[in-house]
Amino acid sequence: MIGGNFEDGAQGWRLGRRAPLAIDVADSGNPGEVVVRLDGPLDLTTHSQLRRAFYDDDQVAAARAVVVDLTAVPFIDSAGIGALATGRKVVGARNGSLALVATDGPVRRLLRVTAMDQALPVFATLDEATAPS
Repeated sequence: MIGGNFEDGAQGWRLGRRAPLAIDVADSGNPGEVVVRLDGPLDLTTHSQLRRAFYDDDQVAAARAVVVDLTAVPFIDSAGIGALATGRKVVGARNGSLALVATDGPVRRLLRVTAMDQALPVFATLDEATAPS
């Protein structure tokens, strides 16, 4: 199982420092819904961790709804956007839904520029994303 809290070192996105991406998968409190919390840059050096979580994490595989919390992601590039697109495909293939949480800032702007905010619902807060409908 890939779930839980794990880190994988990767080349950093700023000043050449190593900047890991931590991924924590947890139950949202709503039946059939999990939250995938990311902490660190989602880029060429870390995107494969998120892709693996979509394919290999038992909690993610069992969920009907997956919320990816990007509030602690300071940077995202095209590889990160690709990982989110993979998530949409994988979760959608089992008739599930994928939503994102991103506050205003560079990550939210990139989601807007790439039209990812048109492909997936994007919420400003985790509470909004996990509110019962």
